[in-house]
Amino acid sequence: MTISDIIAIVFLMIIFVDRYIVSHVGFQLSFLVTFSLILSRQWLAKTPTLLFQMLFISFISQMVILPIQMLYFSSFQPLSILLNVLVVPYFSFFVIPLMFMLLLLSPFSSLFFWLDILFQKIHSFFLDLLNYMNEVASYPWVYGDFPGSAQLIYYFLLILLMVSLQRNKLNQAFLQGILMVCLVIGVISGPYFSPYGKLTMLDIGQGDAFILELPHRKGVFFIDAGARFDFNTGEANESVYMRIIKPYLDKEGITVIDGIFISHEDVDHMGSVDFMVENMHVKKIIISHFYQLGQKQRDLWNRHGTRIYHISQSRRLELAGQAFAVVSPHN
Repeated sequence: MTISDIIAIVFLMIIFVDRYIVSHVGFQLSFLVTFSLILSRQWLAKTPTLLFQMLFISFISQMVILPIQMLYFSSFQPLSILLNVLVVPYFSFFVIPLMFMLLLLSPFSSLFFWLDILFQKIHSFFLDLLNYMNEVASYPWVYGDFPGSAQLIYYFLLILLMVSLQRNKLNQAFLQGILMVCLVIGVISGPYFSPYGKLTMLDIGQGDAFILELPHRKGVFFIDAGARFDFNTGEANESVYMRIIKPYLDKEGITVIDGIFISHEDVDHMGSVDFMVENMHVKKIIISHFYQLGQKQRDLWNRHGTRIYHISQSRRLELAGQAFAVVSPHN
């Protein structure tokens, strides 16, 4: 019985216990990565050093889950390839063996106590290190959706790439890698070649949030961006932004907002604006002279480099090459 047979049996047994687990993202990614590493074991065995072997394992893992990652999360974290070089050995050679050791030593309270303290200190240091690296070197790429047809082509090219690497046909592998890169870039760049604009209304409950995308994605504009509010404080909370606005923008591959038009200062029309300014690049916010802009909000927008425009009726302005005419309100 081969290793792939064992993986297949485990797969079927888990499905037999819970048939709906196949829809879980963690289940899909775990088996996909495990199966890909098993298929690549001969190529990995030829790697001369442990460091390069860890890098190749991280590379294979990331490449095989990329379409699934794009499908579910619409983003890619380049830092994860390097972090896996630290995380995989740490858990494989330290955390998991130590957990079994602690289990065996649990009857011996004093020894268990000191080992547990040592583990907690080391593990806290490791998590702090990961958080620090995430703060200083986290630059995720948001690229939007990945169509099913593109996924099929991607995996076909990936299989050819791995076969070429295993057979040491580096020129073919290089060409196939270039084709994969071109495919991903083509999918990401799709909206910038579309001659059609798009107007989307997001269902945020009470209030509104409209998104206007210009042809060739020359500009992305919001007309209001409402939020729900806390009944105890009366202030906006970020649930609408995190659960509706941000997922939609990530799915569309939108990271820059050229302008937000705010009709008035009620929470159900502008409650998510501050969250967008803090988490995205919002170039301009357009409000009327009647908008009661508080100093705290003004400072927040200015601190993030967002320019504030006050407009009135009959004024025309041009944003991202698109002319807008102001029809209301009166001065």
